[in-house]
Parts: sequence; C-alpha cells; structure tokens
Amino acid sequence: WAASRSNCLVNSYRTSRGSAFLSITNAGYAPLRENVSDTERRLGIELVVAEVTGSEDLSRALAMLRNARLDGLTVMVEKVIAENEAQVLQFAASTRLPTSYDAADFVEEGGLISYGPVLNEQYAFAAV
Repeated sequence: WAASRSNCLVNSYRTSRGSAFLSITNAGYAPLRENVSDTERRLGIELVVAEVTGSEDLSRALAMLRNARLDGLTVMVEKVIAENEAQVLQFAASTRLPTSYDAADFVEEGGLISYGPVLNEQYAFAAV
C-alpha cells in the first residue's frame, strides 16, 4: 500500500512543487515516507511534507504549507486530520490549492478529489 500511495502522491506533482500531510503516529508512516523520499530523489522533484502528530501541530503545518508556494496538496487522513476536517477543507479552499484526500468523506464535504478506499463500505461488509 505504501508504495502505491507514494507513487500516486509523487506522480501528482511530477513537474511541480507539491506537499503532503503525513501523520507520524500512523504505523504506515515510515514505509510511506521512505517511498516518497526515494521516488522524489529519483524523479528530481520537491515535495514539502507537513508532519502532524496532534491538533496542536495542525496550525503550524498549515502555516508552513501556506508559505511554501505549492502547486498541490495531498492530505492523508488520520485521526487528527479527520478531527479538524473543517479547518483542512477551509485551508484548501482559501489557498485555492488542488487537493487530493485519501478519504471520500472530505470530498463529500467539499474537497476536490479522493484516492483511496471507501471505508464506510468496508466497515459495512465487515459487520456482516
């Protein structure tokens, strides 16, 4: 999964400067960050990564991304990001950044596009 997600992320920004929110508290963080870094070096592009460990980090991360003059944003939805959904959506709208989310819920609330599983459907299947 990490390789697929990192390739999607990097391919989104092949000729531009892009960014991603990564939660370092997620077990999948280390392999994903490593794959993103390897692909970034191989393609010679720049990715700005805003690492978020808690709600107190979000404002700092958004300010850093606002100042980075990016061409796009990929949001990897984790607990802290989901808890601050409105703030993240407002940031994307106010900066006019094309933004991809890995959770369809963000698109249903006004986000641009999502790439990832529809978790509510998976939970429904698991409950059966």
